[in-house]
Amino acid sequence: MKLCECGCGDPAPISKRTNTRLGHLPGEPVRFICGHHNKLKKYIGNKNPAWNGGKYISADGYALIRMTEHPRTMSDGYVREHIVIAEKVLGKRLPPNACIHHVDGNKTNNNKDNLVVCEDKGYHNLLHARLRAYKRQQQI
Repeated sequence: MKLCECGCGDPAPISKRTNTRLGHLPGEPVRFICGHHNKLKKYIGNKNPAWNGGKYISADGYALIRMTEHPRTMSDGYVREHIVIAEKVLGKRLPPNACIHHVDGNKTNNNKDNLVVCEDKGYHNLLHARLRAYKRQQQI
């Protein structure tokens, strides 16, 4: 007996035939129950057992916070945490072209002392170029 891997708790049915696109093998339990996603609406947001307060680390290493009303919200309803912290420190929203630089290079270290607001991407790239030059100079 195997349970559906979405976390709904329902037992997974046994596959009757091979479906390579879905990864089904005859006689083996399927990973996800087909067509049951509608009953999972009760598990949205903080009702989901995997809910961690609306915060997670993205694939590119940034901490994201769920804030659907923020102007810089991505399509999934999350915004990068360092943007929210910088705006809180400034007391206003960042200009549209502004970006944030992490001084120590650690994308998850969103301490206000580790963040520098850059007027645009060009200035941000200049900071990285100067940092690379400084590190090269230290190696000599």
